[in-house]
Amino acid sequence: AAYPGKTGVYPLSNPRDAFAARAVLAAAAERSLDLQYYIWHDDPVGYLLFDGVWQAAERGVRVRLLLDDNNTGGLDATLAALDAHPNIEVRLYNPFMQRQARALGYLTDFSRLNRRMHNKSFTVDNQVSVVGGRNIGNEYFAAGSGMLFADLDVVAVGAVVPGVSRQFDLYWNSPSAYPARQFVGAGDVAQLKAGFVRSRAQPDAVAYLEAVRTTPILRDLLDGRLTFDWTA
Repeated sequence: AAYPGKTGVYPLSNPRDAFAARAVLAAAAERSLDLQYYIWHDDPVGYLLFDGVWQAAERGVRVRLLLDDNNTGGLDATLAALDAHPNIEVRLYNPFMQRQARALGYLTDFSRLNRRMHNKSFTVDNQVSVVGGRNIGNEYFAAGSGMLFADLDVVAVGAVVPGVSRQFDLYWNSPSAYPARQFVGAGDVAQLKAGFVRSRAQPDAVAYLEAVRTTPILRDLLDGRLTFDWTA
């Protein structure tokens, strides 16, 4: 309120800060979560954030998840179970009709399947958004012992957020975004919930969450004390 018409940004150069921001914002959501990603892996970080999305939906938050279908291999059962929740809708951008041998799709439908969606945004209640270069997966958030990408996000509030929301709506309502249920089959909700429990119990996930709890940004987020840079 002190900065009318301006945008506040807080840089997330530390990958664990970037995870903490998403986790805390998902837990704080009251009305809506609009999530748009090119990649969302089925690894510990991916499942921890899927779990956060599910918990938000359980509180009554409306969740819209838009994923580029180029990188959803192996995720059909998870996406189907998420989509089965009455408060979650999943859409796929330019989906592959052939779910197993996807490369075959390029032989008959190249002009469509060659058009991919690289957008990345995590918008909560149309009030705050995390935007930047990170997809969702271990390598983007310094989890595990494998490869780590050097990347950057920002937490954004103020004037820019309605624009991010409008951009999301344009993609969500575009002819290239299809309801996931048309392609991924039926979902096993009980199996998904059991997967969340197993994921949180994995030693790598336990160690990672403990490391995230020590990040200064976590306390600043919970206390509402982030210091934003304000710009027109």
